[in-house]
Amino acid sequence: MSLIVAQIDKAAQRLDFDLASRIRSLQDRTPGDVVTPAEQLQRLQFLNRSLGDDRLALDTLERVLAGNELQPVNYLERGTIAARAVARIQIRQPNGQSYGWGTGFLIAPQVLITNNHVLPSQDWAVYSTAQFDYETDLQDRPTGPIDFTLNPQQLFYTSPTLDFTIVAVAARSTDEGQDLGRFGWLPLLDTPGKSFEGEWLTIVQHPAGERKQLCVRENRLLKRSEDVLWYSTDTLGGSSGSPVYNNDWFVVALHHSGIPEKLNGKIQTIDGQDFNPQTMDEARIKWSANEGIRASRIVQTLKQALPAHPLLQPLFTTTPESARIGGNDRSSIPSPIRNIHPMSQDNLKTVTIPP
Repeated sequence: MSLIVAQIDKAAQRLDFDLASRIRSLQDRTPGDVVTPAEQLQRLQFLNRSLGDDRLALDTLERVLAGNELQPVNYLERGTIAARAVARIQIRQPNGQSYGWGTGFLIAPQVLITNNHVLPSQDWAVYSTAQFDYETDLQDRPTGPIDFTLNPQQLFYTSPTLDFTIVAVAARSTDEGQDLGRFGWLPLLDTPGKSFEGEWLTIVQHPAGERKQLCVRENRLLKRSEDVLWYSTDTLGGSSGSPVYNNDWFVVALHHSGIPEKLNGKIQTIDGQDFNPQTMDEARIKWSANEGIRASRIVQTLKQALPAHPLLQPLFTTTPESARIGGNDRSSIPSPIRNIHPMSQDNLKTVTIPP
């Protein structure tokens, strides 16, 4: 069985509801139509902590419940900063041969997360590379990649059940020219209340190993379970390991698999054929929805497995207040973590590793 089919089968086993019916039921409905009062209170408490302003938290909650997608213009700048921590993973087998591409992102200084099916073992991680800044600039000129080696001897943990892997990353690029700290990091939170069913999501990804892209339209959270979220974001092969964000740029899930359209039990392609994993590229699969591992479950698992690991302490001590891009200081330029400094290159601001 191919890797992609194996992941699809696992996702199908978790799918305990009728996907098409769920999608139809959310049409023309807002989050306020489907969430419970208890969920609304939980979200309000999270917004109070992250925003540090009761009035602003209530206004934000009301906007989300109403399905109002109008955003302040700083949403774009926050997204630009949040996307910096996302990297393309060049996957190499233990024999050194190229295997393919994935996506990953930093969740603490020098700690990268991706899927177990992207980096299943330390042997694979030793030969693989995290490539940052593989995107295009304002003039559509290609930039990067800036390569960083992985250090599984320093930190490596993987969960086949939840399909995630964390691994240490070298502090400097392979050419010694770039510091990893310039890309910031996207902390995961086990605090509840980060997203509603029916709410819109965003995913930053390297689809099919291409330069960094994002999908911000028609990406709806369909349903939650204890371990996973189901959502309608567009993805392709190579997107495995991407961060899934809510509208405040908090990471709510680690993307890991799609739910394909099927006919007579057969996976369908975008041109209406039965998918053959032996002869067809997975980019031809027609997806109905996607599945991501909840950020809260990942944090809970790591706290149980590696509670004292020094590289994970910044993740474990992160709060909604400190994790929010920009923090609670209204005068600051948004940043995924506390310390920021000007970038002369583009007059934006980026992050440094906190003390």
